[in-house]
Amino acid sequence: MTNVIIHTNKVEGFFDRARKVAQKDDRGESFKKSATFSFEDPQEMFMVLSEARRRLMLEVMDEPKTITQLTIKLHRERSAVTKDICKKVEFGAWC
Repeated sequence: MTNVIIHTNKVEGFFDRARKVAQKDDRGESFKKSATFSFEDPQEMFMVLSEARRRLMLEVMDEPKTITQLTIKLHRERSAVTKDICKKVEFGAWC
């Protein structure tokens, strides 16, 4: 499973991390499988990462699934799952 890192940070922190990753790549070093979600505004973070959306994210990070598979696995309405996926894309979590 992919490690997920979620935190608040400023744009400068994003570029610092990106620079370190690029340097690591330049040296030919391997990467840990992870996904990092950074939010400048903590309120935005809590809006995007509701409990239902966290479960959705963990489910697809374990193994890709269709919306139909997600609705069955998570016991949720299709429209709610679709709305949450669109919200993640809107905030840049899944592109």
